[in-house]
Amino acid sequence: MVKVASHSSQTTLYPTSIHARTDTINQLLRNIRAALQHIRLIAEQLKGVDRWGTSAMKWT
Repeated sequence: MVKVASHSSQTTLYPTSIHARTDTINQLLRNIRAALQHIRLIAEQLKGVDRWGTSAMKWT
């Protein structure tokens, strides 16, 4: 994770600790896990259909 600061046409990146973002990272991982479980459950039902496209529509 980084913070971006701009001043006088100069951009500076400041690295931040990921420990402060553990809740955000954990939520992201839970969402990814749920998406993959959803795909696994419906994959057999989607024979002959664009599985990834159909699943991606659910998450957009």
